Amino acid sequence: MDNAMMIQKCSFIGAVTALAFSSDGSLLYAAVGSTVYLYATATGALVHSFAAFNHGIIHGVDLFGSHAVFFGQKQLAIVEHIPQHPQDDCKMIHIVRKEFRDWILDARILHEKIDGIESILIATGMAHNVVDIWNPKHDQIVKSVRCSERSILYAMGIYGRSLDTIIVAAGTVFQHILLWNPMGDGNAVQTLHQHDGVLFKLQWSKNGRFLTSVSDDRSVQLWSNVNNATFTDLQLPSLSQNQALSHNFYSVFRGWGHTARVWDVKFCGLGIITASEDATCRLWGFNGSCLAVLLGHTDVNVWRVAVHPKQSHIIASGGGDNAIKLWDLNLEQFNQHPSGLVLSIPFINSKPANVRAMVTLMSSVFSITDQSTLIAQEISNPSNNVVIPLGFNPCCLDVSDQFVAIGNVIGEVYLYNHSIFSQQPQLQQDVFMNWQAHDKSRVMHLWFYGSNRILTSGVDLTLKEWIIDASTKTITLLRSFVCPSKTCISSFAFSESVLACGDGRGNIAFYDLSTTIQIQPTQVLHQCHQKNVVSSMTWHDNRLYSSGHDGYINVVEIPPNCTQFISTRRQSVKGISTLKKIWFTKNNDLLAFGFHATLALVVNTTKQYRTLALECGGWRRPNSLYMSTDDDIHHTFCAASKTSNDGIFVHSSSQLKHPVTATHSWHGQNHHSKMGICVVWEPISKLFVSGGEDNALKVYKFNPNTNSTQCIDSVSMHITNVRALVVGTPDNQVPVLISAGGKQSVHVWHLWEERLQHVTEYTPTEVTQDQRILSLASTGLISQQHLILAPNSEGVINVLVANTAKRSIVQVGSFTNCQKPILSCGLFHHGAFIYFATGATDGNIVLWNLSLIYQQLFSCGTANFDDLKPVYTYRAHDMGVNCLNVLAIDEFTFKIVSGGDNQCITLSTIMIQSSGSINVIHHSGIHNASASALKAITSTTNVVLAAGYDQRLIAWQWNATKTSLSFQSSSFLETADIASLSVLEEESTSLHVVAVGKGLQVLTLQ
Repeated sequence: MDNAMMIQKCSFIGAVTALAFSSDGSLLYAAVGSTVYLYATATGALVHSFAAFNHGIIHGVDLFGSHAVFFGQKQLAIVEHIPQHPQDDCKMIHIVRKEFRDWILDARILHEKIDGIESILIATGMAHNVVDIWNPKHDQIVKSVRCSERSILYAMGIYGRSLDTIIVAAGTVFQHILLWNPMGDGNAVQTLHQHDGVLFKLQWSKNGRFLTSVSDDRSVQLWSNVNNATFTDLQLPSLSQNQALSHNFYSVFRGWGHTARVWDVKFCGLGIITASEDATCRLWGFNGSCLAVLLGHTDVNVWRVAVHPKQSHIIASGGGDNAIKLWDLNLEQFNQHPSGLVLSIPFINSKPANVRAMVTLMSSVFSITDQSTLIAQEISNPSNNVVIPLGFNPCCLDVSDQFVAIGNVIGEVYLYNHSIFSQQPQLQQDVFMNWQAHDKSRVMHLWFYGSNRILTSGVDLTLKEWIIDASTKTITLLRSFVCPSKTCISSFAFSESVLACGDGRGNIAFYDLSTTIQIQPTQVLHQCHQKNVVSSMTWHDNRLYSSGHDGYINVVEIPPNCTQFISTRRQSVKGISTLKKIWFTKNNDLLAFGFHATLALVVNTTKQYRTLALECGGWRRPNSLYMSTDDDIHHTFCAASKTSNDGIFVHSSSQLKHPVTATHSWHGQNHHSKMGICVVWEPISKLFVSGGEDNALKVYKFNPNTNSTQCIDSVSMHITNVRALVVGTPDNQVPVLISAGGKQSVHVWHLWEERLQHVTEYTPTEVTQDQRILSLASTGLISQQHLILAPNSEGVINVLVANTAKRSIVQVGSFTNCQKPILSCGLFHHGAFIYFATGATDGNIVLWNLSLIYQQLFSCGTANFDDLKPVYTYRAHDMGVNCLNVLAIDEFTFKIVSGGDNQCITLSTIMIQSSGSINVIHHSGIHNASASALKAITSTTNVVLAAGYDQRLIAWQWNATKTSLSFQSSSFLETADIASLSVLEEESTSLHVVAVGKGLQVLTLQ
């Protein structure tokens, strides 16, 4: 590698920290790090992107005409000719940057005539309660005013578009809001106080008659200088500067509901919208009531909201998960409140009837009652009830385009034709046909399938497939499937050659469809949903997706080099504790319907947002959902009320009074919602995988031609933080990854077709959640067996062997020399020699010779760890060894490079003798290698890379003998709290580096 090393930033994935719509709303500007992305609002397509800053984080934006100003930290950039429409020429963009002396809290574009010429000025509000008026054309501060109240601020809101209208609202660390005129003497004219915590955002209404504030105290506060203010007063004309300040502002309401700090607030067409650390946005009315909760961002922090300028019921939100969501507040409000439609349940023989089960179509509801009746009701005409006395004890039903099928407690099934509901029927002539489906045993479930088939599941533990011939009114048994457990089949899904069935004990059974006799399962996966009901199933892309009452979605497939179905991942749906149904839309979005406590919920799990949230009493009450597969808007949900007198509650999208827009989700919607902790670049696939505090693993693809990074897969099977990742020895060219974290849990994965497939897991039962694995090392044993070394926070190194062919993992031993938490580790393996290095909180690096252990495991599968002792220990750092890297030089030599809390890098050479003993040479290393603790280090044959809390990536080059390092280059990253680095060496002159922490950044070294 050339001595002149250059670091090029390629892409940054992190929180969306600024949002704004263009003047007509056709573009959405979103800031991530120092980059601004321009999205077409209608499609979500990326139109353009540009770097507003050279480095740092954008925190806010203001727009006026064709000008935009972006600000953050101490930087500000004014952008001229910013596109207003997707078709505008992006080449016209011109950026002027300015660095100020203090932290910028707000910036406002002012329009003035200077010497008779229309000019742009920027009012910049800073953290020491100072406002600078900057002329960008001449790069001149034309006025600087400091408020007489010299308090530190956490928030500032500037109102006005000219010098004679400008007003400042300043939020102090003492929780006060100061109103003052920066064109006057700087005295605070009014002081407002309601909040119990520091203020994070102050937002003026367009007419300056309202001010809203949000705070650390989790509340939103509305202020106004209009007596008895109402929502319509937002349309009042603006007041002059003096008039606005002379009218006292008072508290209109204070709203509570967020469960964490509130970051942002805006006025919108339905009230006030807030964004919070609790990962939600809330819509507030002017009486302080919460009208809707927008739930879609993952885990924590919605940082920003923006309101569409032409359709003020449309808002955008940007979160810490790197996602941008577009919401229709009319739709969200409708889908979270009862529509008021209730279908009454007719009395039978003067007795109240209770609903046992129901099926909902888009425009009608069919239900059976404990009074042995079938009731059909039209949603558009609630008074049109058709009641059919059945004459038997019904227990389940289903509805097709032509028939209603009802099963009873003695194994019979009755079919009724839809046409009977055109007039009041009589029992004898209305039964289309009936038969004995199960011998004197209750029919538990029945389903129509295809155009002429019906499946019945009975207490006799069989699932029967019947063919209906409507022309001859005959029924024929095609196949009978035997349930492998002692509970009946509760769900099914057909593929071309296989039937998959789930039962009431969490099992999934597979049946060969090539035979037509009584069929036994060819394979059973036990307790995929623990011991809970498997509630629904669907095939998609040759994978079986199942949902259960345990609240999880399970994925089953046939992996490469395998002949049987394997459960490859299991994932919960945020907010749902009991899942009832899952399905895919035509756009391949996976939707989930379920319950949490008394709420019925529908969640788009692909795009990660909640579409429906209705109070219904919980899943044990009879309920039914119809939802179109075209989208996640058109639906009808029905639920029986607590008593028969209250009828059936109906919520249908047909009752929407206004046209609505479906929720959109774009940008990096699968990024870690919390801090990333570990990352590895997999050399075969050239993909990299990260793990984080959100318990998730993410797979990313980097495109060096466009310098773009895309998250292509995400899975959460760890029950707590993912703290360590390592690439294992490939299984027949299939990449292997190993992850670990809290509860000392270790998971093994295959990376196949750009997707993580779970292989096996080891989680000790006797450990607590705070006993963590902080680093990992692995090497291959025999074919498809992997030796895993997992040092933990108790100072113990656990040794595990994973057999990916058998999908098993066992602990074969452990060893230790102290009880200090082990922070880092590295492994050297060549031929018969295997050495393992660990770094702990005491600053020591310990070397272990595992050659004999490896030979024992290789030959007989067991090993004796009783006499294992360290072969060498040395003091590498005054404090913790946060990171270390082992670099193999040849078959007998390796280097250990480490970084620690003392900001230094240590270098050591280990030479192995033929006897297995070692010689260690310590080199001078790098003192004060960083301005803060080093948290991540990696090395190649040419370069050492390190990073820490100071957000700098630093590159050093090896000398010819690899005994010293020389500084080459450094770069300030937008990723804060860097926790891990990984490198991919594609060419001899180029390296790709990824850094994770609070964000993720890819760089190229040349």
